[in-house]
Amino acid sequence: MKRKRYTEQQILEILGQLEAGTPISDLSRLHEVAITTISQHMTLCLLYRTSWLQAAPGA
Repeated sequence: MKRKRYTEQQILEILGQLEAGTPISDLSRLHEVAITTISQHMTLCLLYRTSWLQAAPGA
């Protein structure tokens, strides 16, 4: 079975909807993505955001 590939923009859009309060189960169904995939992207985004904030001067 061929895997779906999402662009970075699509992933950020899904994470934005999650941040806005849409339940992860609804997003999973809407975008046809596994809940674990969304969770993994969310974790990576939080890690990068945290490391970026720590490295930013004056933060």
